[in-house]
Amino acid sequence: LLGHYCPWPCNTPDGESAALFTNIKFNNIRGYGKQRNTVVEFKCSEYEHCTDILMQDVSLKARDDAEGHMTCENIDSLEIDVDS
Repeated sequence: LLGHYCPWPCNTPDGESAALFTNIKFNNIRGYGKQRNTVVEFKCSEYEHCTDILMQDVSLKARDDAEGHMTCENIDSLEIDVDS
């Protein structure tokens, strides 16, 4: 899962343009990372932070079956429901 968005062609070198992502839910997702151990990456804009992101019943592993890693930038509200 990659949470970086820049419409093609991505030509905002100043980084002052952003899309606002809010109330996003990821439910019942299974899989493996293809290239690296980071399987979830949210890179939200410093100008418009992502808010109210919910990950429920999500199981993503690295390609070598190891535990996958998650990186986040500029998220104001992220909930991970591990009880599902």
